[in-house]
Amino acid sequence: MKNLSRRICESLILMTLLSPPFFAVGQQPRSPEDSERRATHVTQRGVIEINGCVVSRDDLKLTATPLSSSVTSGDKDADDDDDRDDNDSHHRHVRHAQIRSTRDPHVFRFAIPDLSTRKAYILNTGLRTVCGRMTWTGPKRGIIVPASRKPVRIQGFVLTTKIDIQTTDASGNVKFMGADALTSASATRVFRWHTDLPGVTSAELQIAIDRFTSSTDTPDTCANPSGLITKLSLSPTDQREDFTSPIDFNNLIFGNPGITAGTSRLIQFQVAHGAPLYVRVVPLDNAGIPRCDVLADGAAAIAVLMYLPIQNSPSFVANPSLLISGDYSPALPVAVGSQCVRVVKFHTIDSIIGPDLFWENAFANAGDVHNNAIGQGVTLCLPASTPSTLEDIGDFISGVIEGIAVIVDSFADLYDEIKKDVVHLVASAIQKLGIINCDQGSLCQDELNAALDAALSALGLPPSLPNFEELANRGVDYLAEEASEESGLPVDEAVDIIRKMIGDSVNAQGGSGNALPDWLVFDNHFRPSQLTLNLTRPATLQALPDDLIVFPNPTIYPLLGTVVKIPSSLAPTGASIIVPIQLLPNLDGTADPPPFYPFGPQLCQPLPKEFVLEFKLNDWYQNRFLTTQCTEFDLDGVHPQAGVGEDLGAHTVATQVPAHFDPGHSNTCNR
Repeated sequence: MKNLSRRICESLILMTLLSPPFFAVGQQPRSPEDSERRATHVTQRGVIEINGCVVSRDDLKLTATPLSSSVTSGDKDADDDDDRDDNDSHHRHVRHAQIRSTRDPHVFRFAIPDLSTRKAYILNTGLRTVCGRMTWTGPKRGIIVPASRKPVRIQGFVLTTKIDIQTTDASGNVKFMGADALTSASATRVFRWHTDLPGVTSAELQIAIDRFTSSTDTPDTCANPSGLITKLSLSPTDQREDFTSPIDFNNLIFGNPGITAGTSRLIQFQVAHGAPLYVRVVPLDNAGIPRCDVLADGAAAIAVLMYLPIQNSPSFVANPSLLISGDYSPALPVAVGSQCVRVVKFHTIDSIIGPDLFWENAFANAGDVHNNAIGQGVTLCLPASTPSTLEDIGDFISGVIEGIAVIVDSFADLYDEIKKDVVHLVASAIQKLGIINCDQGSLCQDELNAALDAALSALGLPPSLPNFEELANRGVDYLAEEASEESGLPVDEAVDIIRKMIGDSVNAQGGSGNALPDWLVFDNHFRPSQLTLNLTRPATLQALPDDLIVFPNPTIYPLLGTVVKIPSSLAPTGASIIVPIQLLPNLDGTADPPPFYPFGPQLCQPLPKEFVLEFKLNDWYQNRFLTTQCTEFDLDGVHPQAGVGEDLGAHTVATQVPAHFDPGHSNTCNR
């Protein structure tokens, strides 16, 4: 009853906030100047929810800092004309929110007055009270455009139940990490956990193929999360640390499916082809009901595991199973800290005032408006700005991310993004094409989704990629063969679905939540190195390999390589296919950004993963990529039945120079 009352109270608060007039303009203006002022300035309102901790209003801080719409510092004065001084701020451009308590101790209302409708702002939030490790969610990159007249919802989640993975490094040292790599030779792990919730006498370990919906959990969804593979009962002790029994993931996933776990052939396929596994501990109350009311109980942290391949010593054969030629394109640098956007839809300027006006002015200042329009593909970077503590998806990992964990975490994020987008897009494409033998929710569609997830993940192609359309169309035949092989769909129908999916993904790219209009997306300008491989089947008696692994040397790319499944359609002599591969950078050991103190040295705040990623990508590009003269790529075929690898070529290229290579072995790098 108490929870119901709190929910009703929260709903009433949100209804009040969403009811007009949300952006109050006050009384009738007394002069034309005042009228113009009120027409171009509004009060941004919203709510702050603190999940898992009770704080006072005075513990919270929230600021809005304007983004410059100019691409050069010379326009600064003009850009500042419609902002009044804020005498209560340490800097005259920063606006401080007025925060009010509500009847619910977890929910606060805020108002940030006098924001310009011609500007965009970056929000930053902080908490003086020590509630433990937290993650914040809100507008993407913390950007708001007051002219959109939309309320803002900011949520802070305390990770009240923590988990990490016990692992051993190469020197034999025991470490506890937030993510870890499994191999067929090393797949048993112990988990360390602890809950801060009072009165917990039992808990359960959950292992799933889908990422847990930590920010929106309820006791029902928490008890039966999507993609659940197994649950294990746990009993907390009075110690600060508890440990699970060793868990053998080889046996859990590939050993005897269907008896003690929810494993299936489909899950086995996904895990074997790079799908991450998610693990968390869920505290239970005395009745065995999960403590997953996020507002009162906070969130349970997650740990991430992923199977990575092991390289077999390849053997050279005179008559190889595949001939592989290709092209290499070097990486492009990241724009660190800058708010960079790209136009994804042709846009005609028609705004007098509204949410598009800020971005239209920015493109106009850059000279990118022609015939009152902005063309598709145009990019723009605003000056570097203070990062935000907010991101649209929180980071719910409580353990340390370093070493191999960096690779696992970044690959898991890639796979999750692909999985989330592809499932929706394929379902939409199938429905529109009217394919009756692969209806939504059918095994055919599940297998089609899984095959595309695995293929796009292996190629490093999330649908949000700025050049996704180009790369996916280049590899459409490969994607169709993989999808057809797994789902049983005819190849022609699979091609239709994939082409429709590519088009839908491009159309769906714009917007980035409330931060941008639908004709823009964020684009940090980083482009990974790429290989475009042409695989051709020669006249040979050699068996077709199951997989192709691309191993780089030196390890500016992940040492464990990129695994590409070989479609059986390549078996006939003369068959060929093009496979584009994005070579994701190895961020292990790259520099971390300095501590972030948006509210002074006494209040350090966590940085969002997106900013941390940009910082680490820049360190990788400047200090590894640009300092590596030559890079070698070994192409190895995997023949698991024979337990051997096959040498399908090795090519050395100048790291910063595009190159073409023919089948066999080559060296175009002049040392």
